[in-house]
Amino acid sequence: MPQIASPFATGSLGASNAQQRRPYAYGPLGRRWSRTRAGTTHRFLYDGLDRIATLDPSGTLLEWVTFGPGIDEPLGREDAAGRRLWYRANHQASVMALEDGSATTDTYRYSPYGITTAAGTTPNDFRYTGREYEAEDLY
Repeated sequence: MPQIASPFATGSLGASNAQQRRPYAYGPLGRRWSRTRAGTTHRFLYDGLDRIATLDPSGTLLEWVTFGPGIDEPLGREDAAGRRLWYRANHQASVMALEDGSATTDTYRYSPYGITTAAGTTPNDFRYTGREYEAEDLY
């Protein structure tokens, strides 16, 4: 399969010492096939436009995400250990909280343009307007 490697640099223009490179690979439909962080590449599986699974380098399932009927509408997820979390979203489909069925584990607040303030430690790739979030403040 053809891939487009996109080593995306973050940081200020002209601040080459502060830049970090995060290689992504995209398929012909513009969906992200993989992301490399700290030398580890994770691959993604899709159902239409929705990213429903994350795989480690050996192909082991790390996370499964269930989506609603709309685009960018994550409802819940289950990790490899069987931990289930539910997404709670607002009217813009922005994820406002993660819940484990008995309590809220993480909360999120957003500026008008998606700058996130998070409380909690659970890794979460879906945030502002239900879009995939990168730790470098990229959507």
